[in-house]
Amino acid sequence: MYYLLAFVLLVVAFLVASILPKSLDKEGKFLVTAVQGLIDDYFIIHTEQNLERKRLKLHKLTVSADKVLGKILAHFYIRDHSLKQQLRLSLEKNIVTYDQFKVLRQFHHMRNEVVHEGLQVYGDNEQVVYSALLVMKALLGT
Repeated sequence: MYYLLAFVLLVVAFLVASILPKSLDKEGKFLVTAVQGLIDDYFIIHTEQNLERKRLKLHKLTVSADKVLGKILAHFYIRDHSLKQQLRLSLEKNIVTYDQFKVLRQFHHMRNEVVHEGLQVYGDNEQVVYSALLVMKALLGT
């Protein structure tokens, strides 16, 4: 009798422990919204006629996407002071595939060049940003 009661309590505790955190996952929903907002911004930027404003907005989008990428990896319990190290750890822990890792690494490298060396985001660089956004969206399961 006590074994049956203990078993039932164990099953209930397991169900609560596995279902409750997913239902309370507000950060994950926030990240999905943030990534979708970045993707929407990416397409809105391409309607801009003024090239200087377009470059500035792409610069800001690149920096914002890089910050969101760090938060996504932290959401998967990959925490480090360096996003480059977070990417390596996410590959080691099979959070990202090798192809996704290459896209995100290329994006982060490009973001560093944009911020520190004044690289302009246009042409192929725009595609790198969009590819990284799609990988981030895929990581969040949307």
